[in-house]
Amino acid sequence: MKSETRQKLVSTLKEAKNGLTTTEIAKIVELSRSVTSLYLNELLTNGEVIKKGRKPIYWKLANFNQDKNEENVFQNFIGSDGSVKEAINKCKSAVLYPPLGLPLLIHGDSGVGKSYLAELIFDYLKAKEAKGTEKFLVFNCADYANNPELISSILFGHTKGAFTGADTDKKGLLVQADQGVLFLDEVHRLSNENQEKLFQFMDTGRFRPMGEEAKTVTSNVRLLFATTESPEKVLLPTFYRRISVTIHLPAFHQRPLLERIGLVKYLFLNEARRIQKDLKIGRTLFFKMTEERLSGNVGSLRNEVRMLCADRLRKDSEEEVIEIGDSQENDWIYLSRSDTLTDENKAEEERLKRTFFNLFDKNGWLIELKENIYQFYQDYLTTLFSNDNDFLFYHIKNSIQSKNKKILDNERLTEDAIDCLYNIIKLSESNELKAKLIQTKQRLQREYPRTVLLASHLTKDINQEIKESAEVILGILLIGTISEDIRYHALLVAHGNTTASSIQAVANRICKDYIFDAINMPLTSSIHDIVLQVKIWLSERDTSQGVIMLVDMGSLTQLYKSLKPQILGELLVINNLTTSYALDIGQQLLNGKLFYDIAESAEKNFKTEVQYFEGFEVDKNIIISSISGKDVAKKIQSICKKYIDPDIKIIVLESKT
Repeated sequence: MKSETRQKLVSTLKEAKNGLTTTEIAKIVELSRSVTSLYLNELLTNGEVIKKGRKPIYWKLANFNQDKNEENVFQNFIGSDGSVKEAINKCKSAVLYPPLGLPLLIHGDSGVGKSYLAELIFDYLKAKEAKGTEKFLVFNCADYANNPELISSILFGHTKGAFTGADTDKKGLLVQADQGVLFLDEVHRLSNENQEKLFQFMDTGRFRPMGEEAKTVTSNVRLLFATTESPEKVLLPTFYRRISVTIHLPAFHQRPLLERIGLVKYLFLNEARRIQKDLKIGRTLFFKMTEERLSGNVGSLRNEVRMLCADRLRKDSEEEVIEIGDSQENDWIYLSRSDTLTDENKAEEERLKRTFFNLFDKNGWLIELKENIYQFYQDYLTTLFSNDNDFLFYHIKNSIQSKNKKILDNERLTEDAIDCLYNIIKLSESNELKAKLIQTKQRLQREYPRTVLLASHLTKDINQEIKESAEVILGILLIGTISEDIRYHALLVAHGNTTASSIQAVANRICKDYIFDAINMPLTSSIHDIVLQVKIWLSERDTSQGVIMLVDMGSLTQLYKSLKPQILGELLVINNLTTSYALDIGQQLLNGKLFYDIAESAEKNFKTEVQYFEGFEVDKNIIISSISGKDVAKKIQSICKKYIDPDIKIIVLESKT
């Protein structure tokens, strides 16, 4: 490579704070993309540049000091771009306010990361080369809460003879932290007197050590506080008013699922590095830990992780890979001690989020949205996230495919959709995404109601925090795979743990479509119990076209009387449930047979008890039928209407004689 070409590449990258793609660099240096790529890889081999991301790749100078910028400082705090993003932005604004920032209080339960965040704030100030960052001192006010005078001495210092045992002058923390940061944890444990002395210092920048009556001491200190209590209840109002900014850190169980997964993984990876062993964690155990509600939050979870690792290390100290979890479990998450603890693709992810959200802003057919989402996934996401050893991927996959097995027995139908769904949720499970999906769901329900119903079933066991998003995204991705031309809803009801669902899976698989739903009832269930479950099923569907039920036992009349008021259209109940009957009904539904024809065929061909109800009410009705034809019956109907109470329905039926 010519020296002038190398210099041109280096100069180009030096001006690019966030890095550049190969194509962008090629345009700037006016070389072809292939030649530029060749030169960049040569610089990479020499250690002069680094590359980040996967698709596209971003190039940066190796000696360009990006590691200390604000994004990298706070990205170590899991949730910095999620549940605590707003809190961290407030921290940034507060501590950068001239001349030495604003007093900041971090509030949250024990173990949520208050001290860790305080340390990151100090690192952030150092990265910004701000004033007052020469040192970082920490004091827990709970350590000597029962001795206010000792705390006063520690904070403000004392003069010789100030109290018994004060043989020399002593500088307090406020003096020691001059031109630095002082972090007071559990600040609510300060006595009222010490709070008063502290807010006077916050007002003036001056204070008197214990025993000093004349002189005051000046110190330039940045103050950070933390408390586990409600500050407005435990701090003096006069002191609390001096604290300009208060932020709240959520408890572990209040964090979004993706963050809880990240925290558990982070804790295990830390231990893997500590003990210099790779880990295999059972997914059942991993899932359990993401659902924990511990009083000590992440702190207690860290202790639990360490004890699990310590226990297994004691038993398997010679093994290179330590297994943690049920030894009989088939599914494991593998964590290597060399894995990185932070994600280097945050900038790229933010760019892709905006691109993805824009897909929902285009007005067009939903089938086009599906195609655009799949194209977006193929272009950007297939290499951005790896589903290897990813708990979220296996949770989504196992939840959907286990339901698929029961409903359709066609796991290939949802394979590609699962990969795409996982990547989208991994990219952005946010309120902004949910808002866009809510609007899309309304269109989906109008245009593809059966697809939405199937997506709802398939995502039923997915964690509730992501279920709503997963249901809509999966519904979009399944457009065109499920027939929306089937007019009538069909339900299989049987006693037994799997009887109805087993026939459902076989029938749907052979018919190659989502036709039947199933309700499995305990053997002890009564007709009343069945009616209750069917009513719940009916409430989620538009029954105006009609409903067909195949049941294994029960009174047809009682079922009809109990269910008909809730059904807007016609109802056909067949009191015999077999695979062959379900397949026969399924094929007729696929072929677009009308309700009456299906009922007539069932009554003629099924060797079972069939009762057909043509949509009239349980209440008193007048039925008119004439052997002379339906037209004569209709004429009689029009005459009768003039003389009969209008509340009584007059129904015309075709004569079968």
